[in-house]
Amino acid sequence: MQIGTKGNTLLMVLLKASFLGAAASFALLLLFALALQKNWLQLSALGVMTVAIKVASAAAASALAVGLYKRRAWLVGGLAGLCYAALAFLLFSVMSKSFSISLGILSDLGTGALAGVFTALLIRMFR
Repeated sequence: MQIGTKGNTLLMVLLKASFLGAAASFALLLLFALALQKNWLQLSALGVMTVAIKVASAAAASALAVGLYKRRAWLVGGLAGLCYAALAFLLFSVMSKSFSISLGILSDLGTGALAGVFTALLIRMFR
């Protein structure tokens, strides 16, 4: 397995990035719940905010991965977004005590991968 800068292997970079994305998801979900409780947002915003939280969390995971692993940014960013989506699915399935694989997970995986690739390309473009 190749080693990126700072001695990080790709696997370790992806794991760190995935957990950062999951932590970002929890934090953003708590902020969204607070906004709902304070009536700053309506419950009808749930669908849009869920997707926005997933994209922002995948972008955070991708940004960390691209920062730690300097080569092939678009590929590493996409893998980080994909790994984040898979980890988030597992964590939220465990928390809700229901594990069901459906076509929705494919959508989440695709969203995570695309957000990761797009974030990595933006980071490389502005460096």
